[in-house]
Amino acid sequence: MSHRNCLDHDKATNTGLQPVIRPTERRLALIFTAVVTAFTLLILSVNYLILNRALMEGMRRHVRAEIEKDFIPHYLEGSISAVASPMEDEHYQVLDRQGAVAALSRDARHFGLQPNMELLAKSFAGRTEYEVGEYQDDRYLIAYFPLDDQYSGRIAIAMDLLGKYMDDFMEGQLVAFPGIMLAVYLVSRALLRFAMKPIADAFTFQETFSSNVSHELRSPLTSLQGNFEVALRRPRQADEYREALAVGLKETGRIITVLNNLTLLASSKFRPLELMKRPVDIKPVIDAAAAALRQDAEAADISVAFEVEGSELVCACDESLVRRVIENLVSNAVKYTARHGHVRMKAARGHGKVVFGITNTCVGLTADDLPHVFAPFFRGRNAAASGAQGHGIGLYVSRYIIASHGGEMKAEMGEDGSFSVWFSIPA
Repeated sequence: MSHRNCLDHDKATNTGLQPVIRPTERRLALIFTAVVTAFTLLILSVNYLILNRALMEGMRRHVRAEIEKDFIPHYLEGSISAVASPMEDEHYQVLDRQGAVAALSRDARHFGLQPNMELLAKSFAGRTEYEVGEYQDDRYLIAYFPLDDQYSGRIAIAMDLLGKYMDDFMEGQLVAFPGIMLAVYLVSRALLRFAMKPIADAFTFQETFSSNVSHELRSPLTSLQGNFEVALRRPRQADEYREALAVGLKETGRIITVLNNLTLLASSKFRPLELMKRPVDIKPVIDAAAAALRQDAEAADISVAFEVEGSELVCACDESLVRRVIENLVSNAVKYTARHGHVRMKAARGHGKVVFGITNTCVGLTADDLPHVFAPFFRGRNAAASGAQGHGIGLYVSRYIIASHGGEMKAEMGEDGSFSVWFSIPA
């Protein structure tokens, strides 16, 4: 699959996911907003009650201060009629046990709310009691408090200031509430889009994977089927059947390789590989790959240079998987090197790592392709046009294997058009 086709396919896949992902995001955002709205209303209600209670307690403290600093001292220093003169601006009353008014401040003459006989009785028992009452469309905080054996006092303070505070509080909350909900909705949409991106990526990966599995397996299976059909059209000599079986065996090997790579590809998005690590000297592995490289290179008149620093390249790894990586890199180097080109390999151990790199005069990639070489199913335009067989999985799977070992793999393009891949594994 070419670079362009790969990108077009991803775009088409993402577009196909829009009808599934976007409505889900909107539904979840609405549900989240509804839950937050309900929770916010609950918090506002609790805040309202707390504020109301705090303001009421403040008014009670004010009333207690008025009683202790003004009313009682005036009452004790003079007769009951003495409360009328200095207390002109408050609703003060002196009540007997039957609730009759024995004395009152000037302002209290217009306060005609009937006494609460239950609270009045408690005040004669030595307790200060409070209630909220309404008189002439106004609300008052009323306190009953003890004076002596004959009389108790009553004071009433208008709650218009408290009502103003509460009204201002509610008005502020109602003004801010729509903006808060809009912000919650927008933030929830953004957070859900961010949270669902891995899900969308997983869907995209699965769709791409399924499509490419079909594409990659169709070619070798078609070749295998055609080869067998031709072999069975008429009786043939043993050598011809042997040749048909050899071709079939080769295609079967291709299928197995593709399936093995696809198995690794399927798990690469979700978890690292389960490795069977042990100390391994990978120098023999590299030597074997280099020997195979020389045989293939001679047929294509490709020069090969191999440099190893040190007699051993021991690292803790899964030998079979690292062997697969090295063989894949060597195979790619020969496959995408033109006749009369060259391949250079180098391996070394140092700084707690084993490093392997390979460079070739590449004919399959351009500098524009470099950022995409590790993308699954990616093949450069030149690679696809050259007719070189490949699936665009090898480098992706190789980097996955190295990453599972705790190492890294990188690719570089030289100014002369050479292509280099190297990896390192903790020793």
